[in-house]
Amino acid sequence: MANYTLVELAPEVAPKLASLTGIEWDLKSAQEFAQKLKTVELLDDGGRELTDGLMTALVIRYGRPFKWSKGRIKLEDADLVSVFSPAQKEAHGRYIEMRDRFIAHPDNDFEESKPVARYWVERVLSEGIVAVDCNHRRVVGLGSNDLDWFIELTTVLLEYVQRRQVEEKARALEYVRTLPLKDVLGAEALKIAQAFHGKS
Repeated sequence: MANYTLVELAPEVAPKLASLTGIEWDLKSAQEFAQKLKTVELLDDGGRELTDGLMTALVIRYGRPFKWSKGRIKLEDADLVSVFSPAQKEAHGRYIEMRDRFIAHPDNDFEESKPVARYWVERVLSEGIVAVDCNHRRVVGLGSNDLDWFIELTTVLLEYVQRRQVEEKARALEYVRTLPLKDVLGAEALKIAQAFHGKS
């Protein structure tokens, strides 16, 4: 019976593969959020906060692969030209702009918190202003058509990312096979492997 196992490699051995794996996770997560938001039960449940939270998470997760992050590559415009149709590229740009202008940053024209003075019309002359509050409004939301776009875009991007992962796995395997086993496995794991080899 074979003992199949693994050993963690240094990040610099396959940095692109590590980045692509994180990108794949973000895109799958965004796709799952879009699919959940399309369910009738969630929308009929009156769960406005949950719906808003899932929409925000969807836009953020979708945008993460295209933003710089320490130690992680990002998908570039050149990647998109090769995988998106013109309509898909236009939709993608719209959602990245939504992420940048309306979700990630609170200073935008589509969100406003405005102080208001409250009073009783009948008693304002005798009692004056009775309270100061703040009204909050936001205009950004996603419709069913947007959710269909997110599902389509993530499907196309996942196919692209998974093709690149296959290429990076092959490249990393070729490189790792050039290294001495002791450097890859470590001294202790190599001793265990040698002991098993001696038994066969």
